[in-house]
Amino acid sequence: MLDFQRDIAPYLLKHGETKPDKKLLHKFYQESIDHAKLVESVFGDAYPEFLQVDRPKEKDKPSHRKFREAIYKAVTKPFRRRLIRTLSAIRNADDFTIEFPQVESTIPFNETLNFYTTENFGAWKSLEQWFWEQGIQHFIDDPNACAVLLPKIPENPTDYREVVPIWAMSDQVWYYAEGEKAVICAQAKSDILVNSKKVKEGLILYFFDRESYCIAEQKSANGGRTTWEILGIEVVQDESGKIDYNQAFPLHHFRTMPVFKLGSQIRKTSEDGVLKLFESYVADAIPALKSVLQRSSDIDIEALLHTGSLEWQYVTKKCGVCSGEGKIKSFTTTRSGKDKATTTKCTKCGGNGWDIYDSHLEKILISTPAAEGFDDTKPVNLPTPPAGMIERSPNAIKEFREEYRRNMIEAYQTVGLGHIADQIFMNTSGTSKHYDRDEGEKMTMDTSKHFVSNLLQPMYAATDAIRYGPIGKAGEQVPIIVSPKRFDISSIDMTREELNDAMTNNYSEELKDMLQLRYLNQMGGKDSTEYKTFRVKMQLDPHRNKTDETKSFLLSQAYLTMDRESEEFSHTVEQLQFSINFETALRDVVLKQDKFFQLPIEKQYELLIQANKAYFSVRPAGQPIEMSTLAPLVNAKDVNQMQE
Repeated sequence: MLDFQRDIAPYLLKHGETKPDKKLLHKFYQESIDHAKLVESVFGDAYPEFLQVDRPKEKDKPSHRKFREAIYKAVTKPFRRRLIRTLSAIRNADDFTIEFPQVESTIPFNETLNFYTTENFGAWKSLEQWFWEQGIQHFIDDPNACAVLLPKIPENPTDYREVVPIWAMSDQVWYYAEGEKAVICAQAKSDILVNSKKVKEGLILYFFDRESYCIAEQKSANGGRTTWEILGIEVVQDESGKIDYNQAFPLHHFRTMPVFKLGSQIRKTSEDGVLKLFESYVADAIPALKSVLQRSSDIDIEALLHTGSLEWQYVTKKCGVCSGEGKIKSFTTTRSGKDKATTTKCTKCGGNGWDIYDSHLEKILISTPAAEGFDDTKPVNLPTPPAGMIERSPNAIKEFREEYRRNMIEAYQTVGLGHIADQIFMNTSGTSKHYDRDEGEKMTMDTSKHFVSNLLQPMYAATDAIRYGPIGKAGEQVPIIVSPKRFDISSIDMTREELNDAMTNNYSEELKDMLQLRYLNQMGGKDSTEYKTFRVKMQLDPHRNKTDETKSFLLSQAYLTMDRESEEFSHTVEQLQFSINFETALRDVVLKQDKFFQLPIEKQYELLIQANKAYFSVRPAGQPIEMSTLAPLVNAKDVNQMQE
């Protein structure tokens, strides 16, 4: 149970103070903030600090660094988006389910945990939506952030308590000891009277332990005095007039605390294991991503240097303003009447003493060289051309691009997305692609288990305890969340290659069916007509993998070898005709039954069999079967026809 003097009073700051003494912050507070800033520097739009260095030949030219900063672009953003998309797809796995138990009839459906967490969970409506849309991003960007489920006491004591979902970033988590105690500084501010003026600057603090919780809000400040409103504190006065307080903090009824850190990869722990510092899912990829940003900046500079190469000119005329000296002398008269000589750089030639042509619209005038020696003959060969550009070697930009590509591939492989790098940067073999995909699926499966076991399952249990714990019914409605046993992260192109390989090498029909179903799912989704049609065909068509020629042959064999008056013959013919006419019968049934694909499989089969009867009949046993042949379109003996 929380204690006011021990757990709350030390954190009640004066107005204007933003953080308590360092002794009151958890051991890894600053490190967790620094780690979040590091991740942000890799993916953010701002020019990162690790690029603000003096490179060779740039130390004496600060304008170069400013130029790099001006043209900077965050080329690592697609990496982050692809990772978020991959992890968010866990919820779409076939075997990921959230199953709620049956609830006693005394609780109306719109008051059940099922309805509350899927239709009425704050502004997000759904707890699952709240987690998948924001929690995944915080999991990557700030693993030491916390998900807070704050109980809200209703005005009507007969109503169930509401749950307010809050994300607290690492700088807001002042203290967090797993399962024992948490102190969270809310991002929102309260209305506070500061010297009789109402402003929205008041701190809001949340306190939790294993049993209770407390909310403290700054309400007024006058001089050095700050007033707090604290949930669970009651001021009392005894008969003698002595002022005292009673503490009765409300219970949250959850088994530990409704506060959950998001990270899964532990970097440091305290000796007792209660205090933990988590590192981001992308921590191992950060060195490679830093190099990617460095090489991207270098590539931009190299590309611009190629378009703005160093220009040279033969100088032919001395500057007419400074007469080739590069300096201009002038005299000023001092107060004493003496002339004082001053020298300034020539603004025409920039101090070099020669006429320089900077504009493409100017003309370069070249005079014939003067005679040299004792011969009056002037040299006829003039310098050609009189000006030009010093071309830079393309090797640097090639090497930068190769290093950029290599580092980006390494970053993708580090977080299990090597199969994406294969598609973007490399033309790798099938074996390599399968290896990268298997690695990615293993890492995604591990993350899926963390999401389910350490976050989603406890979140649903905490919500249930907060709402139904006060009436003694905590735990009765907590759903069972099934983590995927298999997670497929293959792309459409990879599935197409596998399907083509299976068809070419004539793998088992079951494997080909599975690959076709996956391909249809990736192309159109599970709600597409094509996907549903193929799934029904897989389940009901007894000869789905046989060609029409094979089916016709089996049909003729039945007529020739079986007793046409037997039930076996009727059943065989019906099944073969059912397979031949499957698409036609399915079309007829779907046109009449709008919800055909929602029907039980037995009902679907019954409707299709009935529709199939309109497309065949059995020849009576007494009628002979006449053999039919088709005449060839070309006489094989006529060579000329064969050539045509």
